Amino acid sequence: MNSEIAKQRLSEVIRIDTITSSYGDFMATHVPFKQIQLQKEYNGSTISTKLYTEEQIYNKIVLNPRDQHQFVLVIGSSGAGKSHLIRWFDAKIEKHKPENEVVLFVRRSDNTLKGTIKQLLEKPEVASIKNKDLYDRLITATSTISESKLKNAIYHQFIEEIEDDNGENVDYINNADRKRIAPLLNNELFKKRMMADDGPIERIYSKVAESSIADNRDILPEFYPEDFYVDIAFCDKVQYDGGDKKAVRLLEKFYVEPELAEAVAKYLNAMVDIVIQSCAGLEPGDFEQVFKEIRKELKKQGKSLTLLIEDITAFTGVNEALLNVLTTWHTGDYEQEEMCRISSIIGTTSEYYKSNFRDNYKDRVTQFVVIPDDIFGANEDDLCEFVGRYLNAMSLPKEIVDAWASEDALGATLPLHEVKQGSGWDTAYTAEGKELNLFPFSRRSIVYLYNNILQENYRTPRYLLRDVVEKTVRDALWNFENFPGFKIVNTNINSNLRDAIQKTGVSKEQFERMYLFMCVWGDASTDIYEDNGVTYISGLSTKVYENMGFPFISGKKISERPTQLKALQQPAKGQESRNSVVKTAAQLAAEKELQAERAQLNESLLAIENWIAGGTINVGATTGNVVLISKAREDMCNYLYSAIDWQAEGVSMDNIDKIKKVKERLVGFERQKRGTELMFYKLPADRETQVVIEAFLEWNILGKRSWNFNGSDKSVYRVQLWTEKIKKPLIKAITTFENRDIDYFKCAMMSEFYRIILFGLSKATTVDGLEAEHILGNNICNPGVNSHSDAWNSLLGIITRNENDKINRETVIQYCNVIQGESHVQVFLDRDKFDSMVRAVKNEKLTLDTATLDLVDPVKPRRDARDFLHSILDRLDKVQEDELAKAANIMNTIKDNFGTTQIDDEDIEDMVEKIVEFYKTAENGKLPGKYDQGLFDEVKKYSRSISRAIKEITNAQKAPSAIDCILAFSQDPIRKVERLETLLKKVVADIAKVQIELEVRKAKFGGGTSANGDDKVFENEKIVIRECDRIIAKLEGTVC
Repeated sequence: MNSEIAKQRLSEVIRIDTITSSYGDFMATHVPFKQIQLQKEYNGSTISTKLYTEEQIYNKIVLNPRDQHQFVLVIGSSGAGKSHLIRWFDAKIEKHKPENEVVLFVRRSDNTLKGTIKQLLEKPEVASIKNKDLYDRLITATSTISESKLKNAIYHQFIEEIEDDNGENVDYINNADRKRIAPLLNNELFKKRMMADDGPIERIYSKVAESSIADNRDILPEFYPEDFYVDIAFCDKVQYDGGDKKAVRLLEKFYVEPELAEAVAKYLNAMVDIVIQSCAGLEPGDFEQVFKEIRKELKKQGKSLTLLIEDITAFTGVNEALLNVLTTWHTGDYEQEEMCRISSIIGTTSEYYKSNFRDNYKDRVTQFVVIPDDIFGANEDDLCEFVGRYLNAMSLPKEIVDAWASEDALGATLPLHEVKQGSGWDTAYTAEGKELNLFPFSRRSIVYLYNNILQENYRTPRYLLRDVVEKTVRDALWNFENFPGFKIVNTNINSNLRDAIQKTGVSKEQFERMYLFMCVWGDASTDIYEDNGVTYISGLSTKVYENMGFPFISGKKISERPTQLKALQQPAKGQESRNSVVKTAAQLAAEKELQAERAQLNESLLAIENWIAGGTINVGATTGNVVLISKAREDMCNYLYSAIDWQAEGVSMDNIDKIKKVKERLVGFERQKRGTELMFYKLPADRETQVVIEAFLEWNILGKRSWNFNGSDKSVYRVQLWTEKIKKPLIKAITTFENRDIDYFKCAMMSEFYRIILFGLSKATTVDGLEAEHILGNNICNPGVNSHSDAWNSLLGIITRNENDKINRETVIQYCNVIQGESHVQVFLDRDKFDSMVRAVKNEKLTLDTATLDLVDPVKPRRDARDFLHSILDRLDKVQEDELAKAANIMNTIKDNFGTTQIDDEDIEDMVEKIVEFYKTAENGKLPGKYDQGLFDEVKKYSRSISRAIKEITNAQKAPSAIDCILAFSQDPIRKVERLETLLKKVVADIAKVQIELEVRKAKFGGGTSANGDDKVFENEKIVIRECDRIIAKLEGTVC
C-alpha cells in the first residue's frame, strides 16, 4: 500500500455507488462475476445447476445475437452487485456495439423520476423527437414544488384516492376497515409517523424528487406493514387526544391483528403510481408516448435500441407505463406502429419483483439474470482478488488509473502501485497474473471478517466494502500503531497461543492486540515453518510481525505449510522508478507555522508525560501549564455530551440535564489533585488517555477549536475509538450510585402521587386505584380551605414550599420525554416507560425503606428528588396519627348522639325531622333555643354525602397502613361530617337549656291553683311542658 496516496483516494475509490465512481476506478476494481444464474422463471428459491460468467451473459443476452425482442431482469438482493454488472455491460457494449444499435444506459445519478426522464431525452439519437412541450413538462415535473409541499401533497392525495375508492376490487380487506383508513391518515399523531424521515412518504418522495436520504438506491417506494405496527400506548394517546373513533378502532385492530397491517399496506401500495402521477402533473399515457416516439424515431433511422436500466424503482410513478413500453414487441400486432426492436436489461431487487410485478408482466420477462446473495461463494481467490483490486486502486494516483482506462482498460496492463507499506504481506492474483498486495489484510483475515462481520444475508460487495474494507483500511491508515483497533469478535480460541504470546513479555495491551491479530490475520496456531526461504509464524511471514512491531513467539516448528494455498504463476516484475520528494517553500512555511503552534502545547504535553510516569495532575487550576489540560477536560466532557446518543443508550435526557446543571464532570483523571468527587469516570494514566488528551489540546490550539488541522483524521479516529470504549462504563456510572441504579425518577413519581393524594386530586381509595392520568394532568394548586389536621396542612406547606411541587412534577414528566431533532423542538412522552414506573411504584405501595433513602446520590438535583420523598415519608405517621385523632373526636359525637357510627342518610334525615319538631314545640312554648333553618337544610341536603363521609372515616380508622389511611382521608371526609357535628352539638346544648327552663317552670307552676280556686289558669303552660318533656324523652331515648 502507498498510505500517502491511499489517504487521499480511499473515499473516492471505495464509493459503493458504481454510478458516481469514475470509469477508471470502476474498471480497476472490477472483478468478473462467475456464479450468475440464468433462469426462464423466477420464484426466489429455485437454484440453477448451471452457472454463467459475466462474459457468457454478455455474449448470450446483452449482445443479443438473434436480434430479437428481450425483456431481461437482473435480479438480486440489495447490494448484490446488480448496478455494477449493468454498468459493466454498458462499458463493454459501448466499445463493441453494431453501428445500428443505440445503447441507452439509464443511470440513477439522482435516482428520481425527473432525472431518469431527463437522461432519456438527452440522447443525441432522439434530439429531433416531436412534442417537445410534452417532454419538457415531464422533465420539470415536481421541480417547482418545495419538499414539504410535495410530501404533504403526496400524503393528502392518498387520502383523496381512498375516499374516492369504493373498494369493489379489494377482497383482502373488509369494507369497514377500508373506510377507517382515511380517518386514520387524517389523524395528526399518525400523520407524524407517516411523515417521519424513515417513513413511507419519505420513501415515496425520494423516488420522485431529490431527497435528503443519503443512499436510497434499494429503498422501495411503498408502505411497509411495519409502518402500521403500533403499541397500546400509542392507541391510548390517539384516543386521549380526541382521535376519530374510526381511527382509534383501526389502531386497536392493528395492535391485535398484525396481519391487517399487511393488507392496509398492500391496499395503499396499489395507489402509489396514481398518487405520484397526480402530484407530479403526469398523465398516465405521457411516458408511454415519449417512449413510442423514441422508438419510432430510431426505426426511421434504421436503428435498434438496447436499454440498460440500473434500477426500475427510479421510474416510480410510471412503473406500469415503463413495463408496457418495454414489453411491447416491434413485430406481430405492433408491427404497424413502426417501432424499433428493443432489448431491455433492468435491475431490480427480488423484493420489488415479488411485490410490484403483476402476473401479466412476470409472464413477459424473457430471461432472469440472477445474482446470488453470496456472489463470492466459497471461492477465496475471487474474494481476495476483489479486495486486492480496491487496495491497489486506492494506492494509485487517479491520473494513472484514468490513463489506463482510457487507453485499453485491459487486465493484462492493469497498473500496480508501489508497495511502500506491507511488503511481505499476503497477495492475491488477477486472472491475468497481476499480483495484488493485500496490506493491511491477510487472506485469512479477509475470509474471517467477511464471514464474521457480515451477516448471512449481507455478504454482498456493497457491505463487504463498507463494513470490512473501508473500516479496516481507515484503521490501518490512521491508527496503525494500535491496529487492529476496531471491535472484532474472536472465535479462534487457542490457549497455547495465548501462553506463547505471554512468554514474550509484551504488555497487557500489546498482548490483546497481538493475540487478536494472530487469531484473525494468522491461523491462530503456534506453528512455525519455512516456505521458499521465508519463515512463517501462525501463517504470517516474519516481515508482517516486524511491520506490526510484534516479537516472534517460540512456537512449534513443522516441516511444511499446513494448508497449501493456490499459487498462480508470478509475472516478472519490472523496474519501478522512485520519485524523490522535495519540499516546496510553501510546505516549509507551513511546517514552520505548525512548529510555532505546537510550541504552545509543549508545557502541557510535558505535564501529561509526567502524569503518565506517575505524577499528579492539578486540573481545575487557573495558572501554569494545567490551564490547557483543564480546558481539554472540559472539551472532552462537552464532546461526550454531544457524541453519545444518550436516548438510544437508554439514558434519560432529564438525567443528563441534571448532571449538566450542577457541572458534574463526566470524566476526570487518575491522581488529579482536586475534584475527584465530581467525576463519573476516572481516566487511567496510560497512553490511550494521553493521546485523547493530546487530540483535544490540538483541537483547541492547532485547529482553533475545530478538527481542521494537519493529522486531525487520526485524532478523530482515536477519539471515536476511545468514546466507544468508555461509553458503556460511563453510562453505568451516570445511571448508578452506591452500586445501585439511580432511582430519583421513582422517588419523584412517588412524591407526585403523594401530592395528588394529599391535595385530594384523586378519588382513588386504594393504591391500585391510582392512575397515570392523575399525574399527566396539569393540576398544580395551592392548599385550599379544609378540615384536615395541622400535621396534614403542615405537610401540604412543605410540598408547595419553594415550588417543590412544580420542580418535582417537572422531573416526573421530563424523565420519560423523548427528544427528536437537533433543535429539540419535537418532544414525545415514552408512555411505555412512564406506565411501567407507575406500575412499579404502585407495587411498592409508594414507599421506600429508610436505608435506601439514606443513600446519597452525588448529583444534587437527583438527590433533591429523593430528599423530597424522604421529607414526605418521614411525616406520614404523624399525619395519620393526627388525622385519626381528629376523626375520633367527631366520630365520638356521632356515636354519642346516634348510639352507633353505622348510620345512613335516612337515619340523618329522620333525626333532622325530630329535631325540627323539638325546635317548633320549644318555639311555641317560648322556650330557649334558636332555630337555624340554614344548618338544618344543609345537613338534610347533604345527608348522603355525610353518610358516605362517615363510612370513609370508618374505613380510614380500619386501614392497615399509613398510605391506605391517608387515601381514605384524601377527600377530606371530616369536613363533610362537621356539618352534622355542628348541628348535634347545637341541639345538645339547646336541649340542656330547655330542660333547665322546664324544671324552673315545673317548680313554679306545678300543683298550684288560682286565688278563686280555678286550677285551669296555667293549663296551657302545663300542656307545653308536657309536650316538651315528651319530645325530650323521645330525643333522649333515640338520639341524644
